[in-house]
Amino acid sequence: LVSEAYRTCGCRKLFLGLICSRSDRARLPTFVEGRGRRRIGSRLEAPRGSVAVSAIMDATGSSKSGGSLKKQMVAVLAALDESSAIIDTQKKQIEYLNDEKERLEGLLNEKEEALNARVSREIIDLKEEMEHKFALQVAENKRLQHHITLQKKESEKLGAALLALQERMQLVENEVIDED
Repeated sequence: LVSEAYRTCGCRKLFLGLICSRSDRARLPTFVEGRGRRRIGSRLEAPRGSVAVSAIMDATGSSKSGGSLKKQMVAVLAALDESSAIIDTQKKQIEYLNDEKERLEGLLNEKEEALNARVSREIIDLKEEMEHKFALQVAENKRLQHHITLQKKESEKLGAALLALQERMQLVENEVIDED
């Protein structure tokens, strides 16, 4: 019975070691006793922290509990199927979370690229606007400087004309005084 179950359910070899008699265990591969398990008397003990194996042993009892081998195998296979279902559910959850993570990373990258593009455009627009305003200010400054230069020249001419008029008035006054 054990060798038939072993052939049909090769993935369950580890758990068969828990319920097999000593003579049946000899037919199983040697790795059943390896991988951190140690023999205590006529049964194998699971390594510490092995939740699945300890749950199966709790559900089926030890191999000396008096239950038939078929019942024990059915209980072990049921516990294995339940563990497989839990593992499949957790794998699906992990896949979903990984897909969601990738989706959110993609969305975040798109938002980041859009924000970077918008900020770059705004910076370019502000730079162009500042350059334009600077150019306008430079042109205004040149125009005002030219206007100030013209005003100074005109002021100098008017000052010179005023001095000439003052001298002339002085001469006219002197002539008027001399004639009297």
